[in-house]
Formats: sequence, structure tokens, C-alpha cells
Amino acid sequence: MENILGMNAKKAFFMAAAAIMMLIICAPPAAGAAVDPPRITVNQVFTASGGADAFTYRLEPRDSGCPMPVGSTAEGYTFTIAGTGSVTLEPAPFSRDGVYRYKLFQVLGAAKPGYTYDKRVYTIEIHVYEELYAIVVVYNEDGTKAATVTFQNFYSGSGTTDPPPTDPPTTELPPTNPPTTELPPIDPPTTELPPIDPPTTELPPIDPPTTELPPTDPAGGGDGGAGMPQTGYDTNKVFFLKLIMSGAGIILCVTICLIASEKRDRRRR
Repeated sequence: MENILGMNAKKAFFMAAAAIMMLIICAPPAAGAAVDPPRITVNQVFTASGGADAFTYRLEPRDSGCPMPVGSTAEGYTFTIAGTGSVTLEPAPFSRDGVYRYKLFQVLGAAKPGYTYDKRVYTIEIHVYEELYAIVVVYNEDGTKAATVTFQNFYSGSGTTDPPPTDPPTTELPPTNPPTTELPPIDPPTTELPPIDPPTTELPPIDPPTTELPPTDPAGGGDGGAGMPQTGYDTNKVFFLKLIMSGAGIILCVTICLIASEKRDRRRR
């Protein structure tokens, strides 16, 4: 009895352990940070001639429920970049899979003399999968993919808002016309060879021989026997035909008599 109880306890222990392992394997991932949280790097290239400044940018969610970086407001997440440099943005943890879309642009205030601002607007998509790993995809305004998020600002120091144009020299060379001398057309030769007619010599037709065999009448001659002489074979043929017909009549009579005799015997019985 104790051995049976011990075996049942061991089976119950192994079954419970297997059930716990299955629950651990099949349990959904906990709502929390992604294994590899997505990061958005924003680059700024500032070209200046004796000047330097900081420029302001903003990340806005395009759909509701998009996680935002810490410090965001109702308008979005606003940050600045000074000179030529970059800033890396990291949204809040993603708790479910899906596609999250954002808009990134430069906040333009009052124009300053000598500055030219980059007015591009980027669309950023973060694709989060069931395993909670993410992929960042950046699009330009025309819908094409962008390799990086980069803004370029200029300072000319000349007091104008646009950099001085660098036009190429306007000196033009006189057009060179090709020579108008034309070569006369070359006509193909008109000499034609005379047609070659096939030979007209024909072989004379070959007529078959006109020798005809005399007709043979299968019935012993269609002209009453005048065309072919009557032989003894024809006479024997008639005789055998009559003999066969006579034998057939005798056999028929004997058969009728036997049948009638059999009927009389049956009646007597």
C-alpha cells in the first residue's frame, strides 16, 4: 500500500512540474518595456559664417495612444539642438504590438536676418511586433524613405534670410552649326537580269495498250451460249444441283414422317 501511495505522489509531482513549465512557456509577455526600445536620432547641420545658435524641434504623435518621451506636453515633445549636432529621442515603453506614427519638424519662430531654416517635415513610423521588438522607418514629405532625420540651417551674416545665390557664369559660346553640304543620294543600280524561264520541252503522253480481253459471262454466256462453247462441266453442274435438291426433299419428307409418328406414339401412351 505504501509503495502505491509513493508512486502516485511521484506521478502527481511530475505532472505538476510539467504543468508549471507549460504555463511559463505559453504565458504572454508581460506589459512592459520592449526588449530593444526604439530610438530616433535627429541630426542638425548648421552652416554659419561667424554665427552660432540653437534651433527648436518638436515630435508630435499622429495617432492616439502613441508613447511619447518623458517630458512631453499636449503639443508633443519639444527639444533644441545647438550648432552642428544630434539628439536621440526614446519614446516611452511599448506595451502592445502595432504601428505608431509621429511627425517631426522644426519649430519656426520669428525670422532672423541672415538665417535660413530647414522647413522639412518627416513622418516616423515605429513598427512594434508581438515579441515587442521595434523597427523605426522614416519617410520624407513626398512619401519616399529617408535614411536619416537631418535638418540643415544656414547663417550668411549678410542680413538676408537666404544665402547668396551662386549662379554660374552667363558667358555663352556662339552656337556651332553643322555644315550644310549634303552628299547626293546614291541610287541603287537599275540593271536587271532577264527572267529565266523554265524549259518548255514536254514528254509525249504514254497511252496504255488497247488490247482488250473478251468478256466472260459468269452465267455461262450472256448471249444464250453463243459466245462460249458449252462443256461437260456445265452439264455435270446442273445434274449435281438437281441431285442435291432431290436429296433435300427426301430428307424433309422423312423428317415430317418421323415427327408425325412420334406424335401418334405419344397419344397412344
